[in-house]
Amino acid sequence: MTLAVLLLATLITQGSRWAALSLPTARGAMGQVVDRVPVPLFAALAVVSLTGSDGRLTIDPPLVAACAGALLTVPRRSLLLTLAAGLAGYGAATLVL
Repeated sequence: MTLAVLLLATLITQGSRWAALSLPTARGAMGQVVDRVPVPLFAALAVVSLTGSDGRLTIDPPLVAACAGALLTVPRRSLLLTLAAGLAGYGAATLVL
């Protein structure tokens, strides 16, 4: 994953999040579904990032560090903090390794 791809993914994610915040809040059953969408979405992105084109698990230390950094901040429910922690984990692992 290049820095340009990572930045593009960050911009798309933030843009969609800001767009979602500007729309009216869903209520009832739809509101419950919308509240649960980000976690499965990011879990799916993490799984796709950790698998190669053949579907096998690929252990790339910077990518694993990015996922770990992001997962540490999930309880805060702050998308920006989670993205920053993921970027920090990726950057730290890249520098160390």
